[in-house]
Amino acid sequence: MRIGLAGPISLEILREYLPTSGAEISTYSFPYIGELARAYLQAGHEVDVFTSSVVVDKPVVIEGRKLRVHIGRRRESARQRGLDFFKLERADLAGLMAGSNPDVIHAHWLYEFAKSALDVQPDSLITAHDSPLSIIRHYKHPYWWLRGALGLSSLAKAKNLTAVSPSLVSEISKILVKSPNVTVIPNGIEIPSLTSGTSAQPRRNFTFASIANGFDSRKNTAAAIKAYSIVRKSVPSAKLMMFGVGHGPGEDAYLWAAENGLATGVEFIGATPHEKLLSSLVQGVDVLVHTSRWEACSMAILEAQARGVPVVGGERSGGVPYTLGGGRWGRLVNIDSPDDIATAMKDLVNDDVMYQRLSRDAACETGREFDFRSVVQRYLLLLETIADTRGAHDGR
Repeated sequence: MRIGLAGPISLEILREYLPTSGAEISTYSFPYIGELARAYLQAGHEVDVFTSSVVVDKPVVIEGRKLRVHIGRRRESARQRGLDFFKLERADLAGLMAGSNPDVIHAHWLYEFAKSALDVQPDSLITAHDSPLSIIRHYKHPYWWLRGALGLSSLAKAKNLTAVSPSLVSEISKILVKSPNVTVIPNGIEIPSLTSGTSAQPRRNFTFASIANGFDSRKNTAAAIKAYSIVRKSVPSAKLMMFGVGHGPGEDAYLWAAENGLATGVEFIGATPHEKLLSSLVQGVDVLVHTSRWEACSMAILEAQARGVPVVGGERSGGVPYTLGGGRWGRLVNIDSPDDIATAMKDLVNDDVMYQRLSRDAACETGREFDFRSVVQRYLLLLETIADTRGAHDGR
C-alpha cells in the first residue's frame, strides 16, 4: 500500500531513507509525524510525505528509498496565510497529492493539510489533534479565528475521522449537527525499556520542569513559576527548568518572571532539540508541572510518564485527565490556583511512597494505554479499509 502522510514533519528522523541533501531541508516540523512515517515504512509500505517549508520557492519532490517527500511552499507571515485561508499552501499540497496519487492519504490536524487531502481524496483519513473552537477560545488573535474556520470546513467534509482523546471527540461532536463517527486513537509513545515497569528515583535536589511552546494564556506557564516560588519557601533546594519556545534566557517567560521577582531558582532553557529534551527528562527531572489550560493528548506528558516522571496537570484541561489516567498516574489540580499546584508539587517532594507509586504507575500504564506500535496498527487497519473500499467501488 502506498500511504500519503500529510502534516508538519521533521525529516531528520527519516534520514536513513533519504539522500543526504533531502534530510537537510528545514520543514514545518512536528517530530511525531516523522515517527509515523518511519513506522509505516518499517511495516513494509511505501510512503509519500506531504509537508511544507518556508525555505522553498517552488514545490519540491525528494525521491528516497520507498519514500517520497513532497514539500510545498509555506509563507512566513501567519497573517498572509490566514487572510486567504492558506490558499497558496493548500494549492501546493493539493497539487503534489494529486500528482502522486497514493492509495490513501492520512492527514494530520484539521487545517491546510486536511483540507488539501479532502479536496484530492474525499475519503482521506483525517486525524484531529485539536478542536477549532477550543483554539479560538484560547487564542483571541484573528489569525486563529480564520484558522478555526478552515478547521470547521474540514470537519464538515471529513468522512473518516480519528481524534487523539475522548474529550476531543466530545468537543468535535458538539460542533457539527451531522458529524461522522469519530474513532479515538491517541498519540503513541515509544516506551523506553529501562523505565518500563520501574520507577524513577527522586534526587536530593528536587527538580521540577515545565515544557511548553509559547508563554501565553493557554500554556499558562506563569502559574507554574508562581507555584514554584511557593514551593521554594519550604524546599529552597528545589529547581524549576523551563523548556520550550518563549522560555529561554531573555525571552518572554524570563522577562515576566524577572519583572515580578520570581526568577530566582528558575533555569530558563528555551527551545530544545527533541532528543536532548528526552535526555533531560531521564537524567535531570523529577516531576513535570504541566499547567496548560487545554491539551488534546500532550506528547510532553506522555514522554515524561513513559520515563517514570510523575506529572502535575490540569483537572479541566481537555485531554490532560485522560493522559493522567483520571488522576491514577499523576496529580490533577486546579491550574488557575498556584497554591493548589504548589501543594501537589510539595506532596511529591515530601511523600516518597506517593512519588514511587505515581512514577511506577505512570511508566506502566502509559506503556499499556499509549503504546506506539498499537497506535500504528490501528491506523494501518483504518487505512487499509479505506483503500480496499475505494478499490471495490472503482471495480479494482
